[in-house]
Amino acid sequence: MARADEDPQAPVSARTVMSEDDIARALRRIAHEIVEHNKGTSDLVVLGIPTRGVELAHRLARLLHEVEGSA
Repeated sequence: MARADEDPQAPVSARTVMSEDDIARALRRIAHEIVEHNKGTSDLVVLGIPTRGVELAHRLARLLHEVEGSA
């Protein structure tokens, strides 16, 4: 869904679906959910599908380490 401040007629490639802060918040919440659901990260493997998925997996892995360290 496009944000209210964007042109609904703009090409899909030009629309912002989530802001940088929205993505960071969503990833942090996902990390918390993973830790809670798996009761830790000791046997967890995080994989990313090239090319953008690898970057996302790295970001998520860093957050999982932070969340697990603070748990």
